[in-house]
Amino acid sequence: MSEAAPCSSWITRHLDAIQNVVRLLCRRKSLSPEDCEDFESDLLLRLAEDKTTLSETIRNAPVAFFHTLAANLFVDRQRERSGRWQPSTSAQKHGPSAVLLERLLHLERLTVSEAFHVLTINHRLNLSLPEYRSLLAVVQLPKVRESIVEFQEERFSNESSSIEEARKLALRRLILAGVGELAEQFAPEATLVVKLRYLEDVSISEIARVLRKERHQIRYLHDQTLLELKNRLLERGFTEVELLEVIR
Repeated sequence: MSEAAPCSSWITRHLDAIQNVVRLLCRRKSLSPEDCEDFESDLLLRLAEDKTTLSETIRNAPVAFFHTLAANLFVDRQRERSGRWQPSTSAQKHGPSAVLLERLLHLERLTVSEAFHVLTINHRLNLSLPEYRSLLAVVQLPKVRESIVEFQEERFSNESSSIEEARKLALRRLILAGVGELAEQFAPEATLVVKLRYLEDVSISEIARVLRKERHQIRYLHDQTLLELKNRLLERGFTEVELLEVIR
């Protein structure tokens, strides 16, 4: 019997789990129904072509494998889109800042608030709130977000609160970068739980549904893994108070 036959049969048996992973990713990344359908087709094709699906390690933790493969596929598709993507005429007319904002919204799929932080912190653009509002008015927003008001100006009502917000965001990103790196050192299922919970903000209940396990089982695995994760982050110089702001 050829390798394709058992692989196809294995995919069919796990089709519900694969579709759950796809739905979760599409919801988290704000993909349109059409993009989500295309993504599922591409993922199934990649699964059929991936010979590692026949390995015992993968078969013992299939959902973790599906999630990893889906995440990698999403990154690959984003890179491909980046090569084809062109900023709008309006963004080009208003200069590099407008083009960068449009790229963050379309290719990085950031929210309007997240894009503000990335522009002002990562790219060190000295943008006031009125200037940012003006910039938003000239770029082309992703269609799935055109009707969503995500930027809450009252959250940045004065300069001091904006600076504190920026400091917290920078610290949060440092901690989450450590979480992502350290998560790879755990068993596949624990790695998936940590990444979904802290890198994608998925609830314990939703993770349990994705992994087809009882909530108390996922909670126990999460709590046990979190203890080790915190210890390793403390060794990197973070404090208990700082960690409590991000992981708990």
